[in-house]
Amino acid sequence: LQVFASQIALQGHSQVHSSRTYHCDFCPLSFASRSRFETHRKKHFTEKNFKCQICDAKFSRWVHE
Repeated sequence: LQVFASQIALQGHSQVHSSRTYHCDFCPLSFASRSRFETHRKKHFTEKNFKCQICDAKFSRWVHE
């Protein structure tokens, strides 16, 4: 049995058990939350203009020097 600190936390958790899921058209991931799905989906469309100086990895934002 899980106990949640707020009604909002309980509602968020309840989405995990819902039959309603959001499936990404670009990869095998799926999400119970529409907002998390939308955040994930943007990753497929974001330009990756920052390249690692050590390897060939590319990133959408520069977060370190």
